[in-house]
Amino acid sequence: MKINWAERLRRQVHGLAESLGNLFVETFHYLALFAIGAVTAWAAVMEFLGMLENGHIKIDDILLLFI
Repeated sequence: MKINWAERLRRQVHGLAESLGNLFVETFHYLALFAIGAVTAWAAVMEFLGMLENGHIKIDDILLLFI
């Protein structure tokens, strides 16, 4: 009987650890995606402002914005 109690407790602890692990991984995933998107948008705006400052746009500049 004590073994059943211990096994049930082990399963509960394992389930809790798995749920918390999934939560941490998903949270990091979304934060990383947000950071990558924000940096990409910032870089595109800075590149566009640089084009305006130069007064002309080269084909390299246009292609860079599509990458």
